[in-house]
Amino acid sequence: MGSSRDDVFSLQGSIQAIGLSAIVEIPVQAFQNATVFKFISGSTLLIGGATLTWGVGYPMGIGETVSVDLSGSIFFAASGATATIGILRCRSAGAE
Repeated sequence: MGSSRDDVFSLQGSIQAIGLSAIVEIPVQAFQNATVFKFISGSTLLIGGATLTWGVGYPMGIGETVSVDLSGSIFFAASGATATIGILRCRSAGAE
């Protein structure tokens, strides 16, 4: 994540497919205080908030990693091909 955080007590990783021409919500989970997303494969991938629509959002490049502190859901939109992202959820004390 680049810098040290003393409020991260555990990590939870997963892989998520973002279907072609789909906008997918990645919700915040209990005790989650930050998340790292990595664009693994696909054609075009946009990342944004609740107002994400086609052509609006941050375009991610293959292999690019984005780290965010979360207070709400993040949305992804894929075009050209199904996209695959890696998700690393950082969780505070109390997470099981």
